[in-house]
Amino acid sequence: MKILGYDLSLKRSAGEPVKPGSSRQRSALAVRLINGQVQLYSKTSDKLISESFLKNSDLYAVVMYLLRKTKRAKFYLYEVKDKKALDDYMLLKGEGATVESIAKASALKTKALVATSNTQIEKLLTTPNADQGWGEFLEHAIAYKLLTGERMIHKLSGAWPVSQMYILPPTLVRVEGGDRFMQIKEFVYTPTQQVIPVTDIKFSKTFYPALGGTGNELRGLSPLQVMALSIQKSNEGYLAGVKQFANAGPPGILTFPDADMTPEQAEEYEYHLQEKQYGQNRQLHVANMKADWTQIGLSPVDLELMKSLEFDLRTFCRGYGLDSKVLGDPTSSTYNNMAEARKAAIVDAVVPEVEAMAEDLRAVIEPFNTGSKQYFIDGDVSAFPELAEDINRIIERNSKMWYLTPNQMLEAAQYEKQKNPLFDEPWVPSGLTPLSEYAAMSDVNPNQQPKNDGSY
Repeated sequence: MKILGYDLSLKRSAGEPVKPGSSRQRSALAVRLINGQVQLYSKTSDKLISESFLKNSDLYAVVMYLLRKTKRAKFYLYEVKDKKALDDYMLLKGEGATVESIAKASALKTKALVATSNTQIEKLLTTPNADQGWGEFLEHAIAYKLLTGERMIHKLSGAWPVSQMYILPPTLVRVEGGDRFMQIKEFVYTPTQQVIPVTDIKFSKTFYPALGGTGNELRGLSPLQVMALSIQKSNEGYLAGVKQFANAGPPGILTFPDADMTPEQAEEYEYHLQEKQYGQNRQLHVANMKADWTQIGLSPVDLELMKSLEFDLRTFCRGYGLDSKVLGDPTSSTYNNMAEARKAAIVDAVVPEVEAMAEDLRAVIEPFNTGSKQYFIDGDVSAFPELAEDINRIIERNSKMWYLTPNQMLEAAQYEKQKNPLFDEPWVPSGLTPLSEYAAMSDVNPNQQPKNDGSY
């Protein structure tokens, strides 16, 4: 019997491979319903990373954007000069910071901190260990925190209190709980089962609520776990698009009303049809007989896959505190909106990561603090070009406030103060003359109140 030119009496030989797309080939479902509940990816960090960061281009772009921006920050060593000013400085740079508050913080920095030198600490900030330079070390430290919600800095002592520091992959470290709530007994590096004392690791993590008494509160909550369903939906959307292109159109059912085929003949015809479709020509042979086509799938346009993927990108960006416009979301992507979105990304997402990294580094160098001397590692965020325009506007505004001293203006512009005492008194606009000299030339006592002679 022949259908569309195929002789269904011809059987395939035993062991002949089934062509892609054949009904004989079935793939495992990525999503299953168990008791009415959607089963997500495994909650383990390694599985989450492999199914998201390593597979989903949108999520990869979000994480890499933050990683590249954060790596621009520089970390410098200081000594604490004024504890009260330091508290104010950290408050202005902390949660809820704005471009203006960051500029004000820079003005306080010279009062709170003084640049210092320590060979041992500075070596850690350039060559943290024998295998990595600072750039690679910082990249690993930031990336693991973004992906797992955890950062583990392994401190090695030697001739110095801290001679080297390594970033341990949280995916390869087991946290052993102690007898008390929130107590960590020890860490275990699983590839070698090496036990690492708690004092040898600076462990920072995001909040994970205690659920079920399983000890999950000892670990950090990965953003990927919270966004797991959106990640899976996005992956399936991309996969659906690939399948539609691979199959050259939406799937359907081909029926022949006038043909009397047995189930075996129908299956045999399906094989030949798939073989022809997936051949080099990718064309169907059409014979002169009546046939009906019933579409059972939708095209990528009908499924609105691209719009759905845009929503997924926005979800990933929100999860990391970004505006999706910085990653090419076409919605309202005007020049002004883009500029504002980039500034917001630095203030809302990048600066907090820099501050968290600086805080961990300060904990690492704590053993170097002896006597009354207190070292302080600070992340400099003034080099971000996204903030430069706003800082320039602040400088321009301050330049019109003649009652500010030149040193105050220098601090606002993030420059060092001048030692000349004249820079600590206001300059009047007329020729930018010091106030004391201007009063002398005008024969006016600056401390004398004007008298009312009736002329006004």
